[in-house]
Amino acid sequence: MGCPRYSPIFVQMISLAASVFLLAFGILSLMAQNGGAVDIRGAIVSIYLILFAIMLIIAEIRAFEFFGYVRFIYSAAGRGLFFIFLGFLCFSTHPLALTCGICLIVVGIIFVIFAFTVGGIPKPFTQRDVDAIPLSTDVRFVQQAQV
Repeated sequence: MGCPRYSPIFVQMISLAASVFLLAFGILSLMAQNGGAVDIRGAIVSIYLILFAIMLIIAEIRAFEFFGYVRFIYSAAGRGLFFIFLGFLCFSTHPLALTCGICLIVVGIIFVIFAFTVGGIPKPFTQRDVDAIPLSTDVRFVQQAQV
């Protein structure tokens, strides 16, 4: 009995789905204002959630030089802790906020476990065959298992 095969596509799809869910939650929470009363704190947190979700979606699709400044996005432990942080930002008494927070925390824990078992992160979707990805930092990408 051997170790199960590692699937970077599965991990990336989990990350992409969680990021899209975060984006939808951020947009919905920004639009949900109570009777015209503006909640400044809630609006600011929603805008941050939207921006972070867009950043995570772009990071899964393509690596840009900008991501060299936020290099934790390209480490499994860093991305996992970032998902956990975003999950705690989402927590509220609303059922959708609770669901989003729990989902993001679970995805974050998966990435942290992934960091200790695999030790790297998959390459972005559009740069699988590229040897040199334009990041100004050292990033350890893992290779897809050969079938």
